[in-house]
Amino acid sequence: MNTTSFLLAVVGIAVATLGAFLLTRTRKQQVREEVGHAAHVLAQFPEPAAFPGARRTTPDPEPESEPVDEGRREPVVEPVIPSGWPQQGPSNAYPSQGQAYPWPPRDERVPEPMDFAELARTSRQEAEIYLEHHHLALKHHATYQQASLWAGVLGFAIVLVGGVLTYVAGLDVGVVTALAGALPAVAAGLLFRQANLVADRAAENLRGLETSVRRFNSVQAAKEIADQIADVPTRNRMYEMIGQQLLADQAR
Repeated sequence: MNTTSFLLAVVGIAVATLGAFLLTRTRKQQVREEVGHAAHVLAQFPEPAAFPGARRTTPDPEPESEPVDEGRREPVVEPVIPSGWPQQGPSNAYPSQGQAYPWPPRDERVPEPMDFAELARTSRQEAEIYLEHHHLALKHHATYQQASLWAGVLGFAIVLVGGVLTYVAGLDVGVVTALAGALPAVAAGLLFRQANLVADRAAENLRGLETSVRRFNSVQAAKEIADQIADVPTRNRMYEMIGQQLLADQAR
């Protein structure tokens, strides 16, 4: 009976150890696959060099005009301002004849667009931070999970040894030894809980990485559409709106 109990305990410990070893190898393979998936997501993010700055602070060049002979220059005719309208200074009058008087005066200032190259670098840095945190969380998750697994194996082995000692050395020794196996079992439960918390953190970082890449790709597509706008002030205002939307999304 004692020999049979001892053999059963040895077989049980061996099976538990082999199972823990196989589970560890399987989990390492899963971690490598998750790391590869995260790297693949980051690879879809455009490089900052592929996303030009588009900082256009000057309007498109105007066509060159023919030089005017000073001796044949036509006199400048001031526009007639209707009665009752506020009198404007010479700086607001058009120097060409036949041109309508502007009311209200147009704002010819060209808004300065956002620096998309800087936004691209900032967004990529955000994605790289998500990727780094994801890798660290996966590493910690694997560490906690392995510790939990081997602590459980240790507790199981101590309980089996306690059962064998019950037949060999008496009930008291066997019970005390079996109860000692509860300590590694409790530690295994706590480590397993911590491993699940870290796994949730890794999943959140992966979702953040995917959201960052998807958001910036949408902004890049919007910028490519804005590049086709011929009017410079309108195009630059579109750049500004796109950049502000990107910054607002990053601040969430």
